[in-house]
Amino acid sequence: MKKLFALALITIACATALALAAAPPTESSDEATPPPEASVPIDPLAGAIETGSCTVTFDCGDGNILSCTSTSGFCSSGTGWVKCDGQYTWCPNRCTANVDCENGNSLYCSSLVGDCHEYYDAVECDGQYEFCGPDIPY
Repeated sequence: MKKLFALALITIACATALALAAAPPTESSDEATPPPEASVPIDPLAGAIETGSCTVTFDCGDGNILSCTSTSGFCSSGTGWVKCDGQYTWCPNRCTANVDCENGNSLYCSSLVGDCHEYYDAVECDGQYEFCGPDIPY
């Protein structure tokens, strides 16, 4: 009976995963990834529709709250940033950690509150670790 129950749970989990993988992606302004800070868009307002004035905010989680207002109606936000009239404002304490592993893989993590650490075989952001491979005895 337990094996049948476990098999039913695995089947449901697989069917759910397949359904989610087959679903078309949706784009949300909260999940949109802005271009890197160094890049400058040719026309940041191209394709945008003027909707009147707007204001967007984002709570960085460290006491900093980003906010901007546009009188022309061009506002968006995402994880760690807000944008009005093509001008980005980023959470001031954000950081990233990157490590190239000996096995050819790379590790990456980021934090909005400045808690990033790089180690020989791992990265840590906001207390969450990612390791290059199996545990290495020390």
